[in-house]
Amino acid sequence: MAHRIYEYSNHVNEEFSSSLQQLHDYVNIIKSIEANDSAPMWEFLKTEDNVNVYRLPVHHGSYNEQLHDKLPHMVKGVATIPKSLPEMFAHLQNMTFEQRKALDPLVTSFVTKEMEHKKAFNELCVCRCNFKPPTWFLAARDFVFLSQTYLFDNQGQEIPLPEDNEFLDDFVLANKDKIAKIIAVSRSVDEDEISRCRRSSEYTLAHGEVRGFIRCIAWVIDRIDDNSCRGQTLSEMDVAGYVPDWVKGIIAQHNASGLIKLKNHIEGNK
Repeated sequence: MAHRIYEYSNHVNEEFSSSLQQLHDYVNIIKSIEANDSAPMWEFLKTEDNVNVYRLPVHHGSYNEQLHDKLPHMVKGVATIPKSLPEMFAHLQNMTFEQRKALDPLVTSFVTKEMEHKKAFNELCVCRCNFKPPTWFLAARDFVFLSQTYLFDNQGQEIPLPEDNEFLDDFVLANKDKIAKIIAVSRSVDEDEISRCRRSSEYTLAHGEVRGFIRCIAWVIDRIDDNSCRGQTLSEMDVAGYVPDWVKGIIAQHNASGLIKLKNHIEGNK
């Protein structure tokens, strides 16, 4: 199995500049989707444990058609969480690896740094994880992706992130009356940028693995009041290679339904 990486990296801005710009672009896409949530654009799939799951279908000549080229298989889960926005955010950042793996058992390898570094998500990071599709005849997928967290006020204006020496969940708690929305978004690094970077050997695929591509995976947390927030997962990834449509459907719904397990986990720890 290939070496797995989760690192805070100074070389990201320089060597992954194109992918970083695409990551920023997808934050704007997410905000655009949010602004059009009242439009009849999401197709309801199911409700389970008070979590609603939707997909983004194509409506020709509509806003959806414009999005579909960028997000052809976008699925989202939505739930009201009985935690304040700072509590929800701190909970996400302080989960152990075993807790994360329990929420997403298809992820077979995701190595992180020590606990004191997990909270410092104000720094852009490059990550790597391994994903086993839910059927024996498909090879493991390997993902190399960028992740960053964005904060917004009640007017939708971005709030500058704190200095590197301040944990982001502490910053969110200190500014809880100002922060109305948190978007934590991930997107794959372009393969050509991986091949040209100084550490390209660290991203080499293991035998039999296929490089997957994350178009957009995001957590969106919106403040409702002092005691509750709305949690959303938005997921769109290309597992690459030959994958039957029915398997893609299982994977897509699995990603959105991860919110169900998270909600139950949080409510069990009130």
